Amino acid sequence: QEFLDGLAMGQLTPGPVIITATFAGYKVAGMAGALAATAGVFLPSWLLLALLAPQFERLRGLVIVHRMVRGLLAAFVAMLVYVLWQVMQATVGDWRGWLLAGLALAALRARIPPLWVVIVGILASAILFR
Repeated sequence: QEFLDGLAMGQLTPGPVIITATFAGYKVAGMAGALAATAGVFLPSWLLLALLAPQFERLRGLVIVHRMVRGLLAAFVAMLVYVLWQVMQATVGDWRGWLLAGLALAALRARIPPLWVVIVGILASAILFR
Protein backbone atom coordinates (compact mmCIF):
# COMPACT_ATOMS: atom_id res chain seq x y z
CA GLN A 1 0.00 0.00 0.00
CA GLU A 2 2.86 2.36 0.80
CA PHE A 3 4.38 1.75 -2.64
CA LEU A 4 1.06 2.59 -4.32
CA ASP A 5 0.82 5.73 -2.17
CA GLY A 6 4.32 6.74 -3.25
CA LEU A 7 3.50 6.00 -6.87
CA ALA A 8 0.34 8.11 -6.64
CA MET A 9 2.29 10.94 -5.00
CA GLY A 10 4.88 10.76 -7.77
CA GLN A 11 2.19 11.05 -10.43
CA LEU A 12 0.92 14.28 -8.88
CA THR A 13 4.23 16.06 -9.26
CA PRO A 14 6.65 16.80 -12.09
CA GLY A 15 9.23 14.06 -12.57
CA PRO A 16 7.19 11.08 -11.29
CA VAL A 17 10.02 8.56 -11.61
CA ILE A 18 12.37 10.70 -9.54
CA ILE A 19 9.78 11.41 -6.86
CA THR A 20 8.79 7.74 -6.64
CA ALA A 21 12.43 6.58 -6.47
CA THR A 22 13.20 9.18 -3.82
CA PHE A 23 10.13 8.11 -1.81
CA ALA A 24 11.09 4.43 -2.01
CA GLY A 25 14.68 5.22 -1.01
CA TYR A 26 13.45 7.26 1.94
CA LYS A 27 11.16 4.46 3.12
CA VAL A 28 14.02 1.95 2.96
CA ALA A 29 16.90 3.97 4.42
CA GLY A 30 15.75 7.45 5.41
CA MET A 31 17.46 10.53 4.00
CA ALA A 32 20.56 8.59 2.89
CA GLY A 33 18.31 6.17 0.98
CA ALA A 34 16.43 9.06 -0.63
CA LEU A 35 19.70 10.63 -1.78
CA ALA A 36 21.06 7.30 -3.03
CA ALA A 37 17.86 6.48 -4.93
CA THR A 38 17.74 9.93 -6.51
CA ALA A 39 21.40 9.64 -7.54
CA GLY A 40 20.64 6.16 -8.89
CA VAL A 41 18.00 7.65 -11.18
CA PHE A 42 20.26 10.39 -12.53
CA LEU A 43 23.73 8.84 -12.54
CA PRO A 44 23.37 6.11 -15.24
CA SER A 45 21.90 8.43 -17.85
CA TRP A 46 24.40 11.16 -17.00
CA LEU A 47 27.30 8.74 -17.38
CA LEU A 48 25.97 7.45 -20.70
CA LEU A 49 25.53 10.98 -21.96
CA ALA A 50 28.99 12.06 -20.81
CA LEU A 51 30.66 9.00 -22.35
CA LEU A 52 28.67 8.65 -25.57
CA ALA A 53 27.96 12.27 -26.55
CA PRO A 54 31.37 12.78 -28.12
CA GLN A 55 30.84 9.59 -30.16
CA PHE A 56 27.24 10.38 -31.16
CA GLU A 57 27.79 11.08 -34.86
CA ARG A 58 29.82 7.91 -35.34
CA LEU A 59 27.38 5.70 -33.38
CA ARG A 60 24.22 7.18 -34.88
CA GLY A 61 24.67 5.50 -38.23
CA LEU A 62 25.45 1.99 -36.97
CA VAL A 63 22.80 -0.65 -37.68
CA ILE A 64 23.61 -2.47 -34.43
CA VAL A 65 22.81 0.68 -32.45
CA HIS A 66 19.39 0.96 -34.14
CA ARG A 67 18.69 -2.70 -33.32
CA MET A 68 19.75 -2.24 -29.70
CA VAL A 69 17.54 0.80 -29.32
CA ARG A 70 14.56 -1.08 -30.74
CA GLY A 71 15.17 -3.94 -28.31
CA LEU A 72 15.50 -1.55 -25.38
CA LEU A 73 12.28 0.21 -26.34
CA ALA A 74 10.43 -3.11 -26.62
CA ALA A 75 11.67 -4.13 -23.15
CA PHE A 76 10.71 -0.73 -21.75
CA VAL A 77 7.17 -1.00 -23.14
CA ALA A 78 6.85 -4.52 -21.70
CA MET A 79 7.92 -3.26 -18.27
CA LEU A 80 5.43 -0.39 -18.44
CA VAL A 81 2.61 -2.78 -19.34
CA TYR A 82 3.60 -5.10 -16.48
CA VAL A 83 3.64 -2.27 -13.94
CA LEU A 84 0.35 -0.93 -15.28
CA TRP A 85 -1.20 -4.40 -14.88
CA GLN A 86 0.10 -4.68 -11.31
CA VAL A 87 -1.22 -1.23 -10.36
CA MET A 88 -4.58 -1.90 -12.01
CA GLN A 89 -5.02 -5.18 -10.14
CA ALA A 90 -4.26 -3.46 -6.85
CA THR A 91 -6.43 -0.39 -7.41
CA VAL A 92 -9.23 -1.01 -9.89
CA GLY A 93 -11.16 -3.45 -7.70
CA ASP A 94 -14.42 -4.98 -8.87
CA TRP A 95 -16.25 -5.05 -12.21
CA ARG A 96 -17.21 -1.36 -11.96
CA GLY A 97 -13.60 -0.29 -11.84
CA TRP A 98 -12.68 -2.55 -14.73
CA LEU A 99 -15.64 -1.21 -16.70
CA LEU A 100 -14.56 2.40 -16.11
CA ALA A 101 -10.95 1.56 -16.98
CA GLY A 102 -12.04 -0.12 -20.22
CA LEU A 103 -14.32 2.76 -21.17
CA ALA A 104 -11.59 5.30 -20.40
CA LEU A 105 -9.12 3.38 -22.56
CA ALA A 106 -11.65 3.19 -25.40
CA ALA A 107 -12.34 6.92 -25.10
CA LEU A 108 -8.64 7.75 -25.22
CA ARG A 109 -8.16 5.47 -28.24
CA ALA A 110 -11.07 7.33 -29.89
CA ARG A 111 -9.02 10.52 -29.34
CA ILE A 112 -11.39 12.06 -26.81
CA PRO A 113 -9.39 14.70 -24.94
CA PRO A 114 -7.96 13.31 -21.67
CA LEU A 115 -9.48 16.16 -19.65
CA TRP A 116 -12.98 15.03 -20.68
CA VAL A 117 -12.14 11.40 -19.94
CA VAL A 118 -11.05 12.41 -16.42
CA ILE A 119 -14.13 14.58 -15.82
CA VAL A 120 -16.54 11.89 -17.02
CA GLY A 121 -14.59 9.28 -15.02
CA ILE A 122 -14.99 11.33 -11.85
CA LEU A 123 -18.72 11.74 -12.44
CA ALA A 124 -19.20 8.05 -13.32
CA SER A 125 -17.22 7.03 -10.22
CA ALA A 126 -19.39 9.20 -8.03
CA ILE A 127 -22.46 7.41 -9.39
CA LEU A 128 -21.09 3.84 -9.51
CA PHE A 129 -19.20 3.83 -6.21
CA ARG A 130 -21.71 5.48 -3.85
